[in-house]
Amino acid sequence: MLWRDRDESSNVDDRRGISGRGMAVGGGIGGVIITIIYVLLGGNPSNLPQQSSAGIGSQQEMSAEQKASDDTLASFTKVTLRETEIIWHKLLPNYSEPTLVLFRDGVQSGCGGATSASGPFYCPADEKLYIDLA
Repeated sequence: MLWRDRDESSNVDDRRGISGRGMAVGGGIGGVIITIIYVLLGGNPSNLPQQSSAGIGSQQEMSAEQKASDDTLASFTKVTLRETEIIWHKLLPNYSEPTLVLFRDGVQSGCGGATSASGPFYCPADEKLYIDLA
């Protein structure tokens, strides 16, 4: 397939520079329960790690070398998604385009945490496609 110099999808959330490892304490009902137990045992809640807005404990930028090596694969994936969007719009005029999330190693989705072992997947809870480029 000749994919270079073709249109890429704009429905892309590129999270390759964000680490999905190390989920922080404090998210969801489990985090609330842990915090309550910790406080009841005399702990100071300000000493607990805080959860980021994305639900990811640590965020680290990729090295320039890693990002450069991923750019070709990311571009191919975006072109493939764009071609798919065009076909689906022809077949289903009311087709709602999902957002593609590019990540490396791990990510927090609307369906929970995912790692490279999950493989590419679609999460109906947030209507996003997830692809690990690691």
